[in-house]
Amino acid sequence: MKIGCCGGADEVELYAELGFDYIEPPVQQVFDDDGFSLLQKNTSRFNLQAEAFNCLLPGSLPVVGPDVQIEAVGDYLRKAFLRIESLGGEIVVFGSGRARCIPPGFPAETAHRQLFTFLNLAAEAAGDRIKVVIEPLCGKQTNLLNLVSQARELCDKLNWRVGLLADLYHLTQETEPWTDLLPAFELNHVHVPFPEKDYQTADFIRVLTANGYRKRVSLEDNGKLLNRTPETEKRSVLEAGLALLRKVES
Repeated sequence: MKIGCCGGADEVELYAELGFDYIEPPVQQVFDDDGFSLLQKNTSRFNLQAEAFNCLLPGSLPVVGPDVQIEAVGDYLRKAFLRIESLGGEIVVFGSGRARCIPPGFPAETAHRQLFTFLNLAAEAAGDRIKVVIEPLCGKQTNLLNLVSQARELCDKLNWRVGLLADLYHLTQETEPWTDLLPAFELNHVHVPFPEKDYQTADFIRVLTANGYRKRVSLEDNGKLLNRTPETEKRSVLEAGLALLRKVES
């Protein structure tokens, strides 16, 4: 199992020093020319690949609701995926809560059809080398696809042309049973918050590995632990998070 951390190009050196297996930047960084150049430079210089990417769409590019511009979405995806592939990226996380939020009064049935259309478009644009994975998000972040069970059902309908992600933070917020993770080998990617008392990180990883999960796990600061940590102590938090995951998966 590979262990990575969500972050940007300016954090590549630190993550490489600490011993992470990969970095997971936001897609917006590759869409920006300067961000893309810096990511190219630093991943090469410090020998830490960007194997996964998150936050596929900005909130200004909705895929459900009355303001969808599907041609603009397609153009965005093709440019982003071309650059992601050039960096060696294999996983792209579709969280993007604002972009997939159903506006008040908008028909839910229409929104679900729009989402289905978007995911087919994303799978086509990604091609064979990149896997777009659906990230279920808690209700505080979106009102569409909040549970792993819901996202798994949609993956089935799409014949798994897109994949599935499980995030311990969102599972915890939604109190979703861990049985919804099974079969775990069907998961394509995993996010965990930095270990603290609110999240059963070690037990979560044990359940996944015991049920066949062998892919990537990315630390992501959804619990805002790093935001509450003094700058001088952030390295220690990163080290502790990585050490715990290494211990559990060994």
